[in-house]
This record gives sequence, C-alpha cells and structure tokens, in this order.
Amino acid sequence: MSFKGVAISLLVAVLLVLLLPPVFGGDRDVAELLFEKGEKAYKKRDYDGAADYFQRALDEFPAYPEAALGLAQALEKAGKGPEALRAYLRCKDECAKIEKPTRKQKKMCDQAERAIGKLGAGYAELEKLDAAFVKSCLTFSRKYLRPSPAWAKKALEAAHEIDPANSLVISTLDRVEDAGDVGGGAGLYEALIKDDALTEWDPGCKKGFTCLGGIVSADTPADGGISNVIRTRFEGSWSMKATFRVLEKKGLKISHGLMFGRRPDGSAWGLLIDWDASLALVRWGGDDGSGTVVFRKLPAYRADRWHQIRVDVEGGKVTGYFNGDKSFTHEEADGSTFDGMPAIFVQRGRFEFKDVGVKK
Repeated sequence: MSFKGVAISLLVAVLLVLLLPPVFGGDRDVAELLFEKGEKAYKKRDYDGAADYFQRALDEFPAYPEAALGLAQALEKAGKGPEALRAYLRCKDECAKIEKPTRKQKKMCDQAERAIGKLGAGYAELEKLDAAFVKSCLTFSRKYLRPSPAWAKKALEAAHEIDPANSLVISTLDRVEDAGDVGGGAGLYEALIKDDALTEWDPGCKKGFTCLGGIVSADTPADGGISNVIRTRFEGSWSMKATFRVLEKKGLKISHGLMFGRRPDGSAWGLLIDWDASLALVRWGGDDGSGTVVFRKLPAYRADRWHQIRVDVEGGKVTGYFNGDKSFTHEEADGSTFDGMPAIFVQRGRFEFKDVGVKK
C-alpha cells in the first residue's frame, strides 16, 4: 500500500472513532434480558417483581429510557406514587438525550410527560402536607424531649414513617433514645469529627479526604477504595453511626459505610451501602476468608440524599441499622468478637460523610 493509501486509512479510522456514539457503562444485552423479564412479570400483574427487573436493567445500563418507563408504570400500579414519579422523570431525562427519536420513542416520551403532569400535581400537594406534618412532629418532640421522651419518640416515629431519610428526624430520634427512659441505653454519642484536621484519624484530612465545617469529602479511584481509621480499639459493647451521601459514581460497584473490627493482620468487617441499593455486612480476610455475610435490599434508596447507617456491637453479635430502622442481627457461631479499630470506608466514587459518633 502507498503512503497516500496508509494516510487515508488512518484518517478514516480516526473519523470513525470521533463519530461513534459514546459507550455507556454496563452490559446492554444483560439489561435487555432483564427488561424482557420485567415485561413478562408486568403482564402477569406481578408489579413488584416487574419493578425489580426494570430497576436491575437500569443498574446494568443506565441510558435505557424504556426500562425507566417500565419501572415507573410498575411502581404506579403497585401504589408507589412518589417512586413512580421519580422514575417517570428519569425517563424524561433520558428522552431528552435522544437526538433523533423514532415514532415509538416519541410516543414513549409523551407518555412519560403526561404521567408526570398527572402524578406531579397530586404529589406536590401531598408533599406540602407531609412536610408540614414532619415539621409539627419535630417541634413537638423538641418541646417534650426532656419532660416526656416517650411522647417525643412517638411523634418522631410518626414523622419517620412519612420521611424515613430525613436526617433531622433521625438525629432527633437518637437524642430522644439517649434521654434514658425509652430504651436507648445510657450515654450520648461522642462526636468523632472534632475538627477539620480529623486529628484522631488516619490518614485524617489528606490522601483523598478533605474536611470543611464538620463534613468530610472522600474522592476514591475508579478501581478501588480508601479508608479513614479511628485510632482507638473498641472492645465489648459499643455503637457507631455516620451519615453519608454519594456525590459521584465512578463505577457500577460503588460502596460506602462503616468498617469495624479492623486488626493488624488486615482482617475487618464492614456495614456498607452497596452498589445495588442494599445494606451488606461484609468480611475482609480472617480464617473464613472475605465475602458478604448478610444482604438486605433498601426500599426507595436514593444515593444523592443523606442516609444514616449504624452498627451496634455486643461481643460477638452485631446489629445493622439504616435510617434508624433495624435491618438485621448477625452472631458469630464460633464465639469470636468484633473487637478492633473502626473506620470509614468508601469505594469507586466521591462521597460526603458527617455526624460520625460512637457510644460505649
């Protein structure tokens, strides 16, 4: 081939690379199989099952407006209006990215638009009522926190049912339980973020971590995780909590949460919010090897909002909580304990965490 022919071939190759559409993460073939299963479940009126398949299709291939619409319709049929509205909005967002939609795609996008108008009007009013109710419960609970913590707790539990991810409701509920006569145990949580240097942590506010005003930001590699260790060994019975949110996903299998029972040999345990919207108890290293020990799906989880996780340890028994609700209890059969150093662990993304505390 002549020099001119080689040059033309290279130019064509470069143009093909530049003109090809962007490649999204995930597996489109797997997503389409999950979508087909969702459609079959929907036709059988198994709306919860259909919603699960459509959500998994979106997790596998996010740029999939048909799956977003299927999820929205299944959730609406299941009576989950707010979640359905979010899914319709997601479908609308994906529709806006289609440069030359087909007739079928235009019909799908119009359908999502109409549903947003129908659901949005009703839920806007409902959200106003819910917000007013939650505000009233918080005002009542603060007034009666000391004279009658049992009354305050009932008001907060009612608010928690309406808005389970409200960090102010969760933190106030913790204060009520710490009042002592409603089963919260003695002692308040000791704050572990005491300054913007994270003095008692390792590595503190460096090596991927930055701190400002009690909020710590963590920026991890796309192919790995980082941890920040509290340099105190916890033994026996203790409780630790932290509030997290996700700023950016750098891979499909992101995770973030609390690490505990960390030992010099590198073995440790973790209570993590995992990549597929689940709360997982995981083990790293040790005699039994690494792996997931307990796995619980989280209903209506949104990564961009603040969520609280908490771990309660009593010797060889551990209990995990999500947004104040008990998720599971696990006990080691061989009688081993979870003694060791705790830490914050984040993986494949940018995260923020705050309100980290311990109670012994």
